[in-house]
Amino acid sequence: MEASSSPCASCKLLRRRCTKDCIFAPYFPPNDPLKFAIVHKIFGASNVSKMLQKVSVDQRADTVSSIVYEANARMRDPVSTGRNLKFSDAEANGSDDIPDNPNGSELHV
Repeated sequence: MEASSSPCASCKLLRRRCTKDCIFAPYFPPNDPLKFAIVHKIFGASNVSKMLQKVSVDQRADTVSSIVYEANARMRDPVSTGRNLKFSDAEANGSDDIPDNPNGSELHV
């Protein structure tokens, strides 16, 4: 981050000074604040920072893409995100192996 440019979306939201070695700056530009806001709400800035530090620099862009995708999915459907993603993939492949009830018993309402 250069001294003359504006802080990244992360530093702006968290109201911190954006340094040249900010781990978020390359992935959360200042012109897209909603992207980081959703990720921060779901995972927290500290957890995302730890995740990014654990992967190599060349894998960070893909990691951020995955984190953003998962955060958006959880915002849309916080209760059954994992199940819906799994079933959506099976449906997209044309599979008829989607169980009506994963426990194998009848549902009684």
